[in-house]
Amino acid sequence: MKYREHRTLCDCAVTVVHRGRRIMADLRNVSERGARLRGLSGVSPGTRLTLDLHVSQPRASVAWTRGDLTGIRFDRPLTRSELMRLRGTTEAALVRHATAGPARFREL
Repeated sequence: MKYREHRTLCDCAVTVVHRGRRIMADLRNVSERGARLRGLSGVSPGTRLTLDLHVSQPRASVAWTRGDLTGIRFDRPLTRSELMRLRGTTEAALVRHATAGPARFREL
């Protein structure tokens, strides 16, 4: 059985750089090693591209395409700060979550 990494659902716009062109796509989910994008056309498995996160530009390759969905695999695992930027979280949100009670409500 193949291990599947935890993926976080997202719904945000990202910029993909492919052959010098900047293309807007929707990020649907993300993990340390890959992501699913919607709206990225004209690519096929093996295509090389880069995500522009302003402070870093992780390189990736297309793993699969299905309709308007595209799965990408990062060349290296994303750092915690890159993941947080893509997931739209902050350290403060992570601290609040970690200190939440059993029902995930923060105790006062």
